[in-house]
Amino acid sequence: MLVGIGARPVRHSLTPVAWNAAFNYLGMNFRYESWSAPTLEELEDKLKAIRTDSSIRGFNVTLPWKEEVAKRCELADHTSKAVGAVNTVHNTPAGFEGFNTDGWGAVMALAQAGADIDGGTAVIAGAGGAARSIAYELAKAGAKVFVLNRTPERASVLCDVINQSLENKMVCQGLDEMKYALPKATVFVNTTPLGGNERPGESILSLEEVLSTPEECVFLDAVYNPSQTPLLGHAAKAGRAVVPGSEMLIMQAVKGFEIFFTTPPSGPAVEKMRGALEQALEEHEKAREREGTHGSQSA
Repeated sequence: MLVGIGARPVRHSLTPVAWNAAFNYLGMNFRYESWSAPTLEELEDKLKAIRTDSSIRGFNVTLPWKEEVAKRCELADHTSKAVGAVNTVHNTPAGFEGFNTDGWGAVMALAQAGADIDGGTAVIAGAGGAARSIAYELAKAGAKVFVLNRTPERASVLCDVINQSLENKMVCQGLDEMKYALPKATVFVNTTPLGGNERPGESILSLEEVLSTPEECVFLDAVYNPSQTPLLGHAAKAGRAVVPGSEMLIMQAVKGFEIFFTTPPSGPAVEKMRGALEQALEEHEKAREREGTHGSQSA
């Protein structure tokens, strides 16, 4: 079994949909479950349960527990050590082995879309846990990275952490510096919640701001539900290449599969994961539209 742990209600998480589609296709006797841990005490209980259950191969962890779980890993890969956070943990006889695949998934998804990374300029909006890993992997891949956040001090903390591991210094500034960074961008990544279920209809950039980027700029939104965020809508309208957050999620799952089972899933299995996720996202979108219609009729 595999587990996904988050603080918020996880019953609507679509990660199990992708993983279980791969297990079913490959005929593997595994299942992926979502567990909720709203408090640190409940997180500790969940980790103890996993540690003592050899049938649980490992788990994924989301906000806000990535840093807390990193502290509880006996082993860790280079990325998770550098950024101080994990999102994938292998339950081994020697203890928890932590990995961070957020950045790897983003870089792979961007590369598949033809993004200019090595020697390019990446602009990242937000300075949370996902931003740390994405910024690290993009810098490691040769990009000059600008991290822009509503609170510049939080961005500076992110850059200080990463600059201890990498020679190329990142630029960390407030969102008011966006207009100066965008004309240089070959990659733009949104890691803020704008456009997601809790901030629907909002975009970190206006269409005019998107148009200020070079034509070759590739846009990635870490928000995966809904799949078509306002930011990606602006980018598509501007003729820029777009990468939905669902593709980053799939790439994370590919890397996670390799961590848990030593080999990556086959191409057809990845397509099953992608198809199952896309179908689930479509169903969620239809449900949102029905709720919106009913709400307008009753208002």
